[in-house]
Amino acid sequence: MLSDLARRIEDKSAVVSVIGLGYVGLPVACMFAQAGFQTWGVDVAAERIAMLNAGKNPIEGKEPGLAE
Repeated sequence: MLSDLARRIEDKSAVVSVIGLGYVGLPVACMFAQAGFQTWGVDVAAERIAMLNAGKNPIEGKEPGLAE
């Protein structure tokens, strides 16, 4: 099982899920996505999800470089 996970990480076929897209979760999700992983973000805050779906940064100014 671990060897399968290691292979999926190495070939970037692993799917990453991040629960909570606040000040910690959103940058983590972005870094995984930028590294080439299919990444899912989950949050209970409907307004935050709506902003992300509209291409807006819900934590603007809190994490340098995240807007890119």
